[in-house]
Amino acid sequence: MSVRPNLLPWRERKRVTASRQVQAGLIGALLLGLVIVWSLDHVQRQRLHRASLANAELRTTIEDVQRQLDRLADTDNALAAVRTRLASMRELRQGQARVPELLAALERVLPGGLQLHELKLDAGRLHLGGLAASASVIARFMRELQGLAVVRELELQWIRSQAAGDRFQLVGQLRAGTP
Repeated sequence: MSVRPNLLPWRERKRVTASRQVQAGLIGALLLGLVIVWSLDHVQRQRLHRASLANAELRTTIEDVQRQLDRLADTDNALAAVRTRLASMRELRQGQARVPELLAALERVLPGGLQLHELKLDAGRLHLGGLAASASVIARFMRELQGLAVVRELELQWIRSQAAGDRFQLVGQLRAGTP
């Protein structure tokens, strides 16, 4: 290695000073960069924390609203059930008032020689059973009953001849407005 002679010591000092200034500038820039990154990180962490708090508050609010909606749905279901029961009770009440009308109509068209032994109302279906002197009496009873507009689709289910007369079973659909 060869030794380099120092011809101008002031140039060497200037070069060393410049080199130290550049190093100091780099170290300062590095420190400034670290401070900026740390500050930005701190600000972002604060924003994230505030956002998580706001989200938690929103979740709590949503859960409260959902509970209220569930209670409201339960109330709506209960109200619908009460309305259904009320409608059923109204139908029963209307049907209850019309049963005497049906019986009076049956009494008006009941011909001599015919006895009713069975009268059933089941979901709008009328079942009549009895004993008649002859099949013609049953046919007349059916014609007169259909003429009252109380029963529709009246059908003779069966007829059996016995010594006392003809046993029969009639089935029909009650018209709207009857029990």
